[in-house]
Amino acid sequence: MKDIKQLYREEWYRFKTRHLKIFLLALLLFILVAVLSYTYLLGHPDLTEQKFLELAEKLLEKVPVDKGRLVMSAAILLSNLAAVSLVVGLGLAPFMFLPTFGVILNGAAMGVMSAFMTLRGVDLGSLLLFGLAPHGIIEIPTFLYACTLGIALCLGLTRFIIKELFGRGNPAELPSPSEKGPEESFTDLLKHTFRTFVLVIVPLILLAAVIEAFITPLLIHAFIGDLHIL
Repeated sequence: MKDIKQLYREEWYRFKTRHLKIFLLALLLFILVAVLSYTYLLGHPDLTEQKFLELAEKLLEKVPVDKGRLVMSAAILLSNLAAVSLVVGLGLAPFMFLPTFGVILNGAAMGVMSAFMTLRGVDLGSLLLFGLAPHGIIEIPTFLYACTLGIALCLGLTRFIIKELFGRGNPAELPSPSEKGPEESFTDLLKHTFRTFVLVIVPLILLAAVIEAFITPLLIHAFIGDLHIL
């Protein structure tokens, strides 16, 4: 039985050698979509308000904000666990790379929120620093890593199907996802994906939910004030 430190060392090595490039591309796409949607929506106030209210309505359906911090943190945890489970699971659909849409949708949601707050006169810098960064600095990269796992899963399954259909052929035609590690079977990929989900994704999502429910509201109240904007 491996000790926990060894497991996390292996997870860090796997991230660097097999997932880093995909993660950085997902991060770049997230930022690009957020900036583009923010810039566009600033010139369309009515559309911005409509999209923000739609997002707020969906959020309030999942997260009751009037039933105490503990219930709120549990609701945030369950909602985020469902989201990361979905984007990883979508990786089981070959050729389509559906987890990419999770990156795009969340980047667009960030743009909507930022544009709405800007149009309502809220200091966006303070809001991002005190209202988003405390939990977002954990939650956003964790979600993007979950998308990365889903994309890597889709890539592995796609490569496996191509090999089964067309034969192995020249190994150089179907390179390993990483130049630093040997090619692994799809079964091993599933095992490693599940292990990463349990060891990395779930604990970070839990930590982000606790911070968002218990710490972020205090920081918003202390440094920004009450946001009566709806």
